[in-house]
Amino acid sequence: MSQKILASPTAPFTSRINIRKRHHLPRILTTTEVQDLLHNVHTNSYPKGKFLYHIAIRDAAIIELLVATGLRIGELSLINLSDIDWQSWTFIVHGKGSKERLLYISSYETRIAIQDYLRIRDNFSPKCPALFVNKYGTRLSIWGIENLFKKYRSQSQINSHATPHYIRHTFATELLNNGADLRVVQELLGHSSITTTQIYTEITTTNKIAALEKYNFRNNLRM
Repeated sequence: MSQKILASPTAPFTSRINIRKRHHLPRILTTTEVQDLLHNVHTNSYPKGKFLYHIAIRDAAIIELLVATGLRIGELSLINLSDIDWQSWTFIVHGKGSKERLLYISSYETRIAIQDYLRIRDNFSPKCPALFVNKYGTRLSIWGIENLFKKYRSQSQINSHATPHYIRHTFATELLNNGADLRVVQELLGHSSITTTQIYTEITTTNKIAALEKYNFRNNLRM
């Protein structure tokens, strides 16, 4: 007759299950931190001075697009005006390994931020077809995107170690938390292998375990 062996009720549940440790878990922002970041970038859309105003409008569109689509900053830098279908709000992403994918801007607020930027884009005297240009009118580089992110990260007082890639990780994790199919998330992120995408399920699993450990009423019921 087989005998059931139960782990000690006092042992952390995470130590009793097999969660892969081959990779470090992606670092993410909390939803509150993302809200603080968005609030700050939009609040800064009204600085003194015409040039700073235009920069702030551009930056708001950039942060919005990163949050709404989970783009890599290198991919965002490469977007051209001709890559976007303004009727359907879909656009071509030039990903790693010369691979292209199609993404959709679902957020109304993000669309408005991009439209606001397009209305003032000519003030940068664009010299190239890039969607986002710098003060010289040339394509905004990944370093330029990193620098503007650091500025708003500091002003928002969110995780001081956060990088733009934290937003990408957060985007993927929240999709899975809200029930998105893993294969779909893989395609949205442009991962060539689903194994790369599966690391985000470890975050959702860890979060679920922590919630059950802390909040499940059954933990405190004694017979």
